[in-house]
Amino acid sequence: MGRGLFGVDFGGGLWAVSVSSGSSFTCAVLGDGSVKCWGRNEEGQLGVGSDVVGLGAKVDEVGEGLPDVDLGGEGGAVGVSAGFTHVCAVTCEHFVKCWGENLYGQLGLGDFLARGDGVYGMGGALPFVDVGGDGGVISVSCGERHTCAVVSDGSVRCWGGNGGGQLGAGDGVGRGGAGGGMGDGLPRVEFGFGNFPAAVELSGVDGRDGVRLVGGASGEGAGRSVGGAGDVNGDGVGDVIFGVPGADGVGGVEAGAAYVVHGRGNAKAFAVSAGGQHSCAVLFSGLVKCWGDDAHGQLGVGGKLRSDVGVIVVDLGEGALVYGGPGVSAVSAGSSFSCAVLYDGRVKCWGRNVEGQLGFDSVTPSVGVQVGEMGDELPAVNLGGGVRVSLLSCGFSHVCAVTSSLGVKCWGDNSYGQLGAGDVIGRGGRSEGMGDGLPFVDVGGGVLSVSCGRFHSCAVLEDQSVKCWGYNEFGGLGLGDSEHRGDGAGEMGENLPAIDFGVGRGVRSVSAGQYHSCAVLDDMSIKCWGQNGRGQLGVGDLLNR
Repeated sequence: MGRGLFGVDFGGGLWAVSVSSGSSFTCAVLGDGSVKCWGRNEEGQLGVGSDVVGLGAKVDEVGEGLPDVDLGGEGGAVGVSAGFTHVCAVTCEHFVKCWGENLYGQLGLGDFLARGDGVYGMGGALPFVDVGGDGGVISVSCGERHTCAVVSDGSVRCWGGNGGGQLGAGDGVGRGGAGGGMGDGLPRVEFGFGNFPAAVELSGVDGRDGVRLVGGASGEGAGRSVGGAGDVNGDGVGDVIFGVPGADGVGGVEAGAAYVVHGRGNAKAFAVSAGGQHSCAVLFSGLVKCWGDDAHGQLGVGGKLRSDVGVIVVDLGEGALVYGGPGVSAVSAGSSFSCAVLYDGRVKCWGRNVEGQLGFDSVTPSVGVQVGEMGDELPAVNLGGGVRVSLLSCGFSHVCAVTSSLGVKCWGDNSYGQLGAGDVIGRGGRSEGMGDGLPFVDVGGGVLSVSCGRFHSCAVLEDQSVKCWGYNEFGGLGLGDSEHRGDGAGEMGENLPAIDFGVGRGVRSVSAGQYHSCAVLDDMSIKCWGQNGRGQLGVGDLLNR
């Protein structure tokens, strides 16, 4: 590796600002706002206006030979998201352009025609995606068959395939294809109307949604009005008081009661994560809402009545639904499960659990479908005493979390040592493997960030080095061999080499794809390693590295 691990040559001295790894291809936003993609191109996802099978496998396909994605106009892109076989970029004017496969209308162009494959044009001929709304696009996330965008008005709008309800439109109808449905006709994902929910179960008010004020004696009949209560809980949103004179209070029968119901906070999203066939968003109020396929409970319905394709408030229990309180800071939609980081540093996961990726003692293959599985009944992942999480990454069937002490703990599937525990024993499905018994991943230093691929994990350390562990058949660990790491004793810690990016080079960020990974270095160059059968490493050949 090192000087044998080639940087991706973008030509003209250009450097990378960000990188996104798709299934068998990679895209990067460069310092001048241009976008370049390399790897598999059978669906036109490289956006080069050619039906070439791939780029990056030959010397003349890198550097000046690697074309820019022609987005037309001036200013370039500020962000890019690589999905399974399509790509979307946010321009500096906060518009969106998409290219690649379009069988489900995931490009949002009013048809099912692929773009970028040479048949239909790029550049000025590639239309902007009309997402509607009152503002520009802040960010975009590409799933397998659908795309979601966060708009500056706080709305989330999704288009493409909708067989699992992943567009959050309240039906199973796809948008963005020949049936239209874009622009002002593209429904926003409805996170709630006004400042209050559509229905309040007063008997269930327990301090999260409001408080109950009870009468002191039988027949007192306290509470005979409905009116504004001001901002009782101090979250900046007005509350309402409901008088219930016939309620039984602590003082006896029909002592009366009054319910102060807290107004909902800002029903706008600041982040969205598109999974395989479902999506989740974090709202400014601290709520998590999910929509789409729920075959494994990944929406966290918990037995509530709903339409098959509705938007669900994920009930994460006490401390996670307090308006103006802790709430949720981040969410990750995996293939068939979801995880959220609460502001108090706890983690809760729901959905598929066959491999123990939910991180708590249960033999149930999925959690979040039945009554009594969500809310306070959904356990937090037991990471041990005093452990608080700052961020996490969900792989295909495992999760790694960075703690406030800059440590890493991983749980779920461990078939190839991707948990970094020195064995192939999965964690998360049995209590004895969690808590203080779940070891920190020993990488020989503090960790700033982590990224989970299909069966491997990579971490950026405090010294700006990168270490990877788990599956390595295609060289995805960047160590110059095909031996898995983390699946046997003595392979982690100081015995796990850092990836050699060359003398004096540090890393800003890393993105783990299916079987390959890419890193943005401190000089803003990009280097990639792992499987290269489609040229996804962008180094001018098809050799794995």
